[in-house]
Amino acid sequence: MITGDFHVHTTLSTDGRSDMKEMIDAASDKGIRIICFTEHMDYDNVFGNGDEAFVVDMDAYLRSFDECRQYAENKGVEIRFGIELGLQTYLADYYHSLAEGRPFDFIIGSSHIVRRMDCAFPTYFEAFPSVHDAVEAYFDAEVANAMCHNDFDIYGHLDYVLRYVPDEDFVFSPEEYTDSLDRLLNTLIKKEKGIEINTGGFRSRLNTSNPAPYIVRRYRELGGTLITIGSDAHVAADLASYFTEAEEILKEAGFRQYAVYKNRKPEFIDL
Repeated sequence: MITGDFHVHTTLSTDGRSDMKEMIDAASDKGIRIICFTEHMDYDNVFGNGDEAFVVDMDAYLRSFDECRQYAENKGVEIRFGIELGLQTYLADYYHSLAEGRPFDFIIGSSHIVRRMDCAFPTYFEAFPSVHDAVEAYFDAEVANAMCHNDFDIYGHLDYVLRYVPDEDFVFSPEEYTDSLDRLLNTLIKKEKGIEINTGGFRSRLNTSNPAPYIVRRYRELGGTLITIGSDAHVAADLASYFTEAEEILKEAGFRQYAVYKNRKPEFIDL
């Protein structure tokens, strides 16, 4: 049984709907021993400047985290302090300064914005000749981000773009993106960065993980060993959702352990 959820958002994130204590309660009820809060930090996103949407108030975040430590301990849950950085190549120095001065246990790097467009909206796909081109551009942007950013531990939901493909008949065929995916995975492995199984994909029309099981298997085949599991919960009911399915995907890919992080260092837990 997977007992660590390492992708959790609260009301401190712009789109979060449950507060920290509600998430801790859910973890306790579901037998989850460790949760890592990973509030959004999408600096300079397409919705506004750095002090607006999807930029967490770090002082408020630290205060809330400290206030909840004893509450979590009383519930039998360990909480860890994390962040989800919205990567864009020109933000490497900014995120380095952010990470260097704060006591993060864990940092997710993610891609939500590509070419100054949010891939969660149809306008992103409308900017490309085909869905294939839109998806490939997303993977290529992740390669560029992985090459220039160092201040993250794992790359989150590697095929996040697939959640939002507007064509209901589109079928993701990984072999069509082999070059981009292998460049991405090899870059992460070389830099000793991991990936996550994000179960939020099961709650979308994809009805599978992000990334797809093929990508998890390919990461393992190429020599990858660092993998975390996160529900991407924004509401307490979704915490640790589909973790049974995530464990099966890990085992089928050849993994016998998953990672949790403390003080930016991985700790391995047997499946």
